[in-house]
Amino acid sequence: MGIVTPLCVGGGTLHQNAEEWNIIWTASAGLLFSSATVFLCCGSGAPQEWSGAAPAPSEVASSAGDSSAPDSGAEDKPDDKPAEDKPAEDKPAEDKPAEDKPAE
Repeated sequence: MGIVTPLCVGGGTLHQNAEEWNIIWTASAGLLFSSATVFLCCGSGAPQEWSGAAPAPSEVASSAGDSSAPDSGAEDKPDDKPAEDKPAEDKPAEDKPAEDKPAE
């Protein structure tokens, strides 16, 4: 819409009267309503695969109970275990117990 809207408003309101502004506001409302209707019928708010965005928590929960979905890519999923459940070799160095230090 960028530059088109001001040009249409400027060309449509030469005399600056209420009848001309009524036409402009009606046309704007009709355009917004029709674009919203198209989005409601055909659009989606879900992130696309190419966007790299993580799915919303509600999408993850709904797909977790779906047993018909193929289990492809299961090996690509990150390890979601909390740090305390992981073995010591997976923890960062500061979390490992000191093995060769004498007890104080």
